[in-house]
Amino acid sequence: MSECAVVSLAERPDLRERLPFGVGWPQFIFHDPVARRLVPDVDRLFAEYNLALLDGDGAAVAVGWGVPLAWDGTVAGLPAGWDGALERAVEGHAAGTAPDTMCAMASEVVAGHRGEGLGGAVLRALRASGAARGLVRGDAHRGTVDEWEEWTGMALPESGSYVVPDALAPVSVDRERDEAVYVEPGVWMLHP
Repeated sequence: MSECAVVSLAERPDLRERLPFGVGWPQFIFHDPVARRLVPDVDRLFAEYNLALLDGDGAAVAVGWGVPLAWDGTVAGLPAGWDGALERAVEGHAAGTAPDTMCAMASEVVAGHRGEGLGGAVLRALRASGAARGLVRGDAHRGTVDEWEEWTGMALPESGSYVVPDALAPVSVDRERDEAVYVEPGVWMLHP
């Protein structure tokens, strides 16, 4: 892996339109109601935690973003998944609660650069960004059945679990309630 420059969107807001998030991501990711409601606030409030790794030509080869939040250090005190982390970060900021934890929310390595060790580099950059700001400690998507059929390009004719392309877990469909729910697994890691 060649050396990459790490920059944040706070430092380089001009990069926002050049970042790879979205291309190749499953459509359903962009229809989570909590994300729709809070990501604009997250982008505005926490741009210093939205990072890009740039190659020598200034092209984004990997990106990652996270949020700062307060956590008491216990398993019971962890946010309720991805959505819970977004909510805690934004609500904590509004309440003036001092964050002590960096929660990495997403990362992506551009397709042509996968296998170069950039995934680890993104996570190290996120951890370093949090540490530089004193953060020492390191999700459900819902929609109607019609929405999920549109987002996945699949027919979901009966209630039950469906394996959909690019998902990390099955989508649970309840036709009677006209609801489909996707809960993506997460891993909590405590870094020194």
